[in-house]
Formats: sequence, C-alpha cells, structure tokens
Amino acid sequence: MKRLLLFFLLINVSWISTASENLIAVSVFIENRTIHKFEKGLIQFDKEKGLVFSVSGNTDNEFLIPRGKYDVKFESKEFSSWVVKPKRINKKNNSIKVILFPKENQLKIDFEKSMFIQESNEFIVHSLIGEHNNLSDFREKYDIGFKLEACMIDPFSMKKAREQNLKLARQLTEKYGDSWKKDLPLKPFGL
Repeated sequence: MKRLLLFFLLINVSWISTASENLIAVSVFIENRTIHKFEKGLIQFDKEKGLVFSVSGNTDNEFLIPRGKYDVKFESKEFSSWVVKPKRINKKNNSIKVILFPKENQLKIDFEKSMFIQESNEFIVHSLIGEHNNLSDFREKYDIGFKLEACMIDPFSMKKAREQNLKLARQLTEKYGDSWKKDLPLKPFGL
C-alpha cells in the first residue's frame, strides 16, 4: 500500500512539474505605424482554451501560455493589424510582434497626410544593397535621389513606396520622355 501511495505521489509531482515546464512566457510587442495612439486590443492564441488576453499600449505585454502551435490573431476597434509570430511557441521562439495599421476607411486619409508631410524628390528602394556608385550620378543629372530602406516591407510602406515612385516617374517622363529610364542605376519599387 505504501508503494502504491508513493507511486501515485511521484506521478502527481512529475505531472505538475511537466505542466509548469510547458508554460512559456510570451512577449507581445506593439509597433504602431499610425498617427493615432494605441490604447488597447485583444490578442487571441486559442479561443476555445480561453487563451485570449488584453493588450495595452503603455505596458509590457507578457503572458504565460502552453508551448505549441497557435494561429495568433489580434483585434482592435481602431486598427487593422499584421501579426509576426513564430510557427511554434517555445522557450527559444517566444516573441510576437503586432504591427498596427489604420482601418481601411482611415488608411487613405492617413496615407495622404503622411505623403504630404514626407514628400521628397527620392525614389524609395527596399533592398539589401549598400551604397551604389551611380546613385549620385542620377541625382546630379535629374535632381532626384534614392532613399534606401530595409528589404523587409509591410503593406503600408509598400503602398507609400509605389505611390511616391510612380509620382516621380511621371514627373521625369513629362520632362525627359523615356530616356531617363536608361540611366536608372536601380529599378524602384512599382515601376
């Protein structure tokens, strides 16, 4: 009887330690790419298991969840979002990044405001390349430069780059015809 009791006691202790080892501290980072202040939202790991948490913009967001594979979703009344997450959440891969964008109806207004504020005479190029020799030659000849951005691109930046690059391309075509295209050292996004 003592052996049986000891056996069940050991099983319970190992089950409890295994269950606590399976819990992972997940950090959720919010990157707000809008002109609006982020207050709160909900991050959902598994609705059926009750793994839905409130996320605030003013605090560190860290949650304990079991390791595993999740289809992480983020909800907010004010923002659309894009969730960057690992395939499986475990001790090594335990960070989630939520990138906030304006809702569809607000996107056009915010985009036009940001383009008005940040308007420049530079093609926006998303690439891994470093400084290119012919960039300064093109700037001297056509008075339009190149703004080199990181190669990882989100939908909002993609739209901004395409709009800016097409606008500059139209200006160059009106002034120089199609001859300026032969002098391009890089092909800007959207052309």
